[in-house]
Amino acid sequence: MRENNVRQFAARQLADLSPETLRRIRAMIDEHLKAEPSPAL
Repeated sequence: MRENNVRQFAARQLADLSPETLRRIRAMIDEHLKAEPSPAL
């Protein structure tokens, strides 16, 4: 339920951005996640 709420919130916040801008944001997030070490389980 929480994940769905977050997705809906993000969709509302990002609705006015161009597809190119959204792609650039996604690429930045992906790069950040690759650089971040995985948490120990």
